Amino acid sequence: MIAHRILVTLVPILRIGARVVSKAGFFMREFVRMSELNPHVKAILAGVSTYNGLYGSPDLPSAGDLETMAEALIFGLGISPYQIRMNRTQGEGAGLVTKASFLEGIRLFLTDITPEDILIFYFTGHGLVKHGRHYLLFSDGPLETQSVIDLFEQLHVSRRLLFLDCCMSGEYELAAHTIEANETWIDALLDGGTAVFASSRRNEPSGYGEGGRSLFTVYLRDAMMSRRGLQDGCLTLDRIREMVYEEADAWNLRHPEGRQHPVFRSSIGGTISFQVVPYTPYPRQTYVAETEEYCVTNVWPIHTKSAKRYKVSVVLKGPLIPVSREIVRRVRDLDIYKSAEEEMRWRGHGADFIFMSFGRSEADIA
Repeated sequence: MIAHRILVTLVPILRIGARVVSKAGFFMREFVRMSELNPHVKAILAGVSTYNGLYGSPDLPSAGDLETMAEALIFGLGISPYQIRMNRTQGEGAGLVTKASFLEGIRLFLTDITPEDILIFYFTGHGLVKHGRHYLLFSDGPLETQSVIDLFEQLHVSRRLLFLDCCMSGEYELAAHTIEANETWIDALLDGGTAVFASSRRNEPSGYGEGGRSLFTVYLRDAMMSRRGLQDGCLTLDRIREMVYEEADAWNLRHPEGRQHPVFRSSIGGTISFQVVPYTPYPRQTYVAETEEYCVTNVWPIHTKSAKRYKVSVVLKGPLIPVSREIVRRVRDLDIYKSAEEEMRWRGHGADFIFMSFGRSEADIA
């Protein structure tokens, strides 16, 4: 009976969504809407709680961290709960995860991935360094982080994002917010569009805050749930990283005796963008005009917070000087904007600056 209980099952994260969204129809609609925003993002969450004194390690409240991360992925990043799996035991043996069952559970989950998918992996539990190598600690012993990396490196997916919330997961003590070039297991992630975000430096433990939640997991949740700094309705991995650093820096100032420095490194060209709110591009207008002396072929808004500005393309049919003042009069009071915010700021105001590009044909105009 016990042997059956310790087999890790891959359980859809449905009860979390159901518990939250059942409170009102509004939350149900929000739940469905969010789940449709990122259909090609899949996540697997692994948490080890039970150690039975292995290596002198106390048991951990990892179940709470798993729930925190699942809610952040669903309601923060807009990932469908059907695309999230939790790798842990249920019932009496909850939190007891062996190395073999962990690896087998991941292999089962990854059978339906596609090259278009973005894969997220999250681990919470103990970590340790032996002979210069980093290990994830499971209920029956350590598993070298490299072996987990090798498993993910075999996957033909768009990009991979790994969150490691365990002690000493940065492996070396480094300058704040950087990793040096001579790393070992983190370097192994850097083939094929992978990013790793580790909770602490080599000689640092991963701490817990109020409510028994891991600090790093809470930082991730807050960043994923935030709507500050969205770009076209998207929350980027770069923005998530920045907000995690902000919270970590604030904690370190208040708790100098328990400082913790998350470590990030990525081989991804650019960043990963998660669509967290529906986005409709602002319908930008333009302006064209033709006379016997010239043609205005386009007007681009290049407004700033301090000035209303336009860039105008003009094809000349005659001399330059007589037409420039007339073009200024035509364009000065136009209302053309790139966003609703610009329109609110500048509607009804005349242009402060008008930049013109002239040519004898549209091909002449830069």
